[in-house]
Amino acid sequence: MFYVNGKLDTRVTLNMEDEVDNNMQCFVFIWNMKGLDNLAMARHMQLNNLAITISSLLRRPHVSRITCYAETVITTFAPVDFQSHFRISAETFEQILDVVKNDLVPDIERGKEPISPDKKHLIFLCYMAYMESHREIGHYFGVCKASVFNVIKTVVNATLNNLCYVSYQSYRYA
Repeated sequence: MFYVNGKLDTRVTLNMEDEVDNNMQCFVFIWNMKGLDNLAMARHMQLNNLAITISSLLRRPHVSRITCYAETVITTFAPVDFQSHFRISAETFEQILDVVKNDLVPDIERGKEPISPDKKHLIFLCYMAYMESHREIGHYFGVCKASVFNVIKTVVNATLNNLCYVSYQSYRYA
């Protein structure tokens, strides 16, 4: 909105969507009404309409994701390809997964479909092998970056709980 000497200048045109023009017409109609209550109501409607317009213009477009990468593409890797991509052999991957699989299954199922233990472990290995960003790994595996963070944390805890046995008695001081 543009003001000249305290009054709305209706000669200024905006090059935005039709919704902005409709909001301007509504505001001009209410502005021409007399009384302080109408002016306060006009300003309130102006702010509401402007907020709605800005939010509709700034809406993020839908980002398509890679789907079924872990389920279809990775399962077809040759053993040499699997090892070059994840820096671990497929046999070792299966052995580690057998040990930590129970800790990777969620206790409570809510919201979207949970990520499978196989996929969680592949996400973790991809992070460890390449140290890529959570956003990039999430893009490959079709999950959001927050899920990648939670998966890495879960797999690290499961690995520490099941595979790292430290005997403190072996570290006796003389």
